[in-house]
Amino acid sequence: MNEAPTRRLHPDFMKAARIRACAAHVILFAAVVAYAIAAHIQGWVKYPGWIAFVLFLATGTWYIFLSPVLTYRYFSYDVREEEVEIHSGIFFRKYVLVPMTRVQHVEKASGPVLRKFDLARISIVTAATTHEIQGLKSADAEALKQRIAVLARVEDDE
Repeated sequence: MNEAPTRRLHPDFMKAARIRACAAHVILFAAVVAYAIAAHIQGWVKYPGWIAFVLFLATGTWYIFLSPVLTYRYFSYDVREEEVEIHSGIFFRKYVLVPMTRVQHVEKASGPVLRKFDLARISIVTAATTHEIQGLKSADAEALKQRIAVLARVEDDE
Protein backbone atom coordinates (compact mmCIF):
# COMPACT_ATOMS: atom_id res chain seq x y z
CA MET A 1 0.00 0.00 0.00
CA ASN A 2 2.35 2.66 -1.21
CA GLU A 3 -0.27 5.27 -2.01
CA ALA A 4 -4.02 5.60 -1.89
CA PRO A 5 -5.92 4.21 -4.89
CA THR A 6 -6.77 6.84 -7.46
CA ARG A 7 -9.25 5.13 -9.79
CA ARG A 8 -12.93 5.80 -9.13
CA LEU A 9 -16.29 4.49 -10.28
CA HIS A 10 -17.98 6.07 -13.28
CA PRO A 11 -20.42 8.87 -12.33
CA ASP A 12 -23.27 6.99 -14.07
CA PHE A 13 -22.97 4.43 -11.26
CA MET A 14 -25.01 6.78 -9.06
CA LYS A 15 -27.87 6.84 -11.59
CA ALA A 16 -27.84 3.05 -11.95
CA ALA A 17 -27.80 2.54 -8.17
CA ARG A 18 -30.73 4.94 -7.78
CA ILE A 19 -32.77 3.13 -10.43
CA ARG A 20 -32.12 -0.25 -8.76
CA ALA A 21 -33.13 1.19 -5.38
CA CYS A 22 -36.29 2.75 -6.86
CA ALA A 23 -37.29 -0.58 -8.39
CA ALA A 24 -36.88 -2.34 -5.05
CA HIS A 25 -38.80 0.39 -3.24
CA VAL A 26 -41.72 0.20 -5.64
CA ILE A 27 -42.19 -3.39 -4.48
CA LEU A 28 -41.89 -2.36 -0.84
CA PHE A 29 -44.39 0.46 -1.35
CA ALA A 30 -46.84 -1.99 -2.93
CA ALA A 31 -46.54 -4.22 0.15
CA VAL A 32 -47.16 -1.27 2.50
CA VAL A 33 -50.21 -0.19 0.48
CA ALA A 34 -51.52 -3.77 0.35
CA TYR A 35 -51.29 -4.02 4.14
CA ALA A 36 -52.96 -0.62 4.59
CA ILE A 37 -55.87 -1.67 2.34
CA ALA A 38 -56.20 -5.07 4.02
CA ALA A 39 -56.04 -3.46 7.49
CA HIS A 40 -58.75 -0.99 6.55
CA ILE A 41 -61.04 -3.64 5.08
CA GLN A 42 -60.46 -6.26 7.80
CA GLY A 43 -60.45 -3.81 10.69
CA TRP A 44 -56.86 -4.66 11.68
CA VAL A 45 -54.67 -2.30 13.66
CA LYS A 46 -53.04 0.26 11.43
CA TYR A 47 -49.85 1.10 13.32
CA PRO A 48 -47.79 -1.72 11.67
CA GLY A 49 -48.63 -0.08 8.34
CA TRP A 50 -47.47 3.30 9.62
CA ILE A 51 -44.27 1.79 10.99
CA ALA A 52 -43.66 0.10 7.63
CA PHE A 53 -44.33 3.39 5.84
CA VAL A 54 -41.82 5.27 8.02
CA LEU A 55 -39.25 2.51 7.42
CA PHE A 56 -40.02 2.72 3.70
CA LEU A 57 -39.29 6.47 3.74
CA ALA A 58 -36.10 6.02 5.77
CA THR A 59 -34.70 3.23 3.61
CA GLY A 60 -35.78 5.05 0.45
CA THR A 61 -33.93 8.17 1.55
CA TRP A 62 -30.84 6.11 2.34
CA TYR A 63 -30.72 3.80 -0.70
CA ILE A 64 -32.00 6.23 -3.33
CA PHE A 65 -30.35 9.49 -2.30
CA LEU A 66 -27.49 8.99 0.17
CA SER A 67 -25.91 5.59 -0.42
CA PRO A 68 -25.13 6.01 -4.15
CA VAL A 69 -23.38 9.35 -3.57
CA LEU A 70 -21.41 8.11 -0.57
CA THR A 71 -20.44 4.85 -2.28
CA TYR A 72 -19.22 6.83 -5.29
CA ARG A 73 -17.27 9.16 -3.02
CA TYR A 74 -15.61 6.54 -0.82
CA PHE A 75 -14.94 3.71 -3.29
CA SER A 76 -11.57 3.66 -5.03
CA TYR A 77 -9.27 1.05 -6.49
CA ASP A 78 -5.97 0.58 -8.26
CA VAL A 79 -4.47 -2.31 -10.19
CA ARG A 80 -0.72 -2.65 -9.84
CA GLU A 81 1.80 -5.22 -11.04
CA GLU A 82 1.68 -7.23 -7.80
CA GLU A 83 -1.77 -6.48 -6.34
CA VAL A 84 -5.24 -5.00 -6.64
CA GLU A 85 -6.04 -2.46 -3.93
CA ILE A 86 -9.68 -1.67 -3.12
CA HIS A 87 -10.92 0.91 -0.62
CA SER A 88 -14.63 0.83 0.19
CA GLY A 89 -17.17 1.39 2.94
CA ILE A 90 -19.05 4.39 4.19
CA PHE A 91 -19.13 4.06 7.98
CA PHE A 92 -16.71 1.18 8.32
CA ARG A 93 -13.83 1.69 5.90
CA LYS A 94 -12.47 -1.47 4.31
CA TYR A 95 -8.99 -1.63 2.76
CA VAL A 96 -8.38 -4.76 0.70
CA LEU A 97 -5.14 -5.78 -0.93
CA VAL A 98 -5.50 -8.75 -3.29
CA PRO A 99 -2.15 -10.26 -4.36
CA MET A 100 -2.10 -11.16 -8.05
CA THR A 101 -0.73 -14.58 -7.13
CA ARG A 102 -4.02 -15.35 -5.32
CA VAL A 103 -6.36 -14.42 -8.19
CA GLN A 104 -8.04 -17.53 -9.64
CA HIS A 105 -10.20 -15.86 -12.25
CA VAL A 106 -11.80 -12.55 -13.20
CA GLU A 107 -15.42 -12.10 -14.26
CA LYS A 108 -17.22 -9.25 -15.98
CA ALA A 109 -20.99 -8.97 -15.60
CA SER A 110 -23.73 -6.40 -16.11
CA GLY A 111 -27.43 -6.57 -15.41
CA PRO A 112 -30.13 -4.67 -17.29
CA VAL A 113 -29.74 -1.45 -15.30
CA LEU A 114 -25.95 -1.40 -15.64
CA ARG A 115 -26.24 -2.17 -19.39
CA LYS A 116 -28.59 0.81 -19.84
CA PHE A 117 -25.71 3.06 -18.76
CA ASP A 118 -23.03 0.96 -20.52
CA LEU A 119 -21.61 -0.07 -17.14
CA ALA A 120 -20.28 -3.36 -15.85
CA ARG A 121 -19.03 -5.04 -12.70
CA ILE A 122 -15.70 -6.86 -12.34
CA SER A 123 -15.42 -9.75 -9.88
CA ILE A 124 -11.93 -10.78 -8.79
CA VAL A 125 -12.17 -14.33 -7.44
CA THR A 126 -9.65 -15.82 -5.04
CA ALA A 127 -9.81 -19.11 -3.15
CA ALA A 128 -11.15 -17.32 -0.07
CA THR A 129 -13.59 -14.74 -1.44
CA THR A 130 -14.75 -12.57 -4.31
CA HIS A 131 -13.93 -8.87 -4.55
CA GLU A 132 -16.10 -6.62 -6.72
CA ILE A 133 -15.50 -3.39 -8.55
CA GLN A 134 -18.84 -2.21 -9.86
CA GLY A 135 -19.82 0.84 -11.85
CA LEU A 136 -17.12 0.80 -14.53
CA LYS A 137 -17.74 1.70 -18.16
CA SER A 138 -18.09 -1.55 -20.09
CA ALA A 139 -14.98 -0.98 -22.23
CA ASP A 140 -12.94 -0.01 -19.15
CA ALA A 141 -14.23 -3.09 -17.32
CA GLU A 142 -13.16 -5.34 -20.19
CA ALA A 143 -9.71 -3.71 -20.31
CA LEU A 144 -9.38 -4.04 -16.53
CA LYS A 145 -10.46 -7.68 -16.67
CA GLN A 146 -7.86 -8.41 -19.36
CA ARG A 147 -5.14 -6.53 -17.45
CA ILE A 148 -5.80 -8.39 -14.21
CA ALA A 149 -5.93 -11.70 -16.10
CA VAL A 150 -2.55 -11.00 -17.70
CA LEU A 151 -0.95 -9.83 -14.45
CA ALA A 152 -2.36 -12.83 -12.57
CA ARG A 153 -1.63 -15.17 -15.49
CA VAL A 154 -5.24 -16.36 -15.62
CA GLU A 155 -6.63 -18.10 -18.72
CA ASP A 156 -9.51 -16.32 -20.49
CA ASP A 157 -12.60 -18.57 -20.62
CA GLU A 158 -14.29 -16.68 -23.46
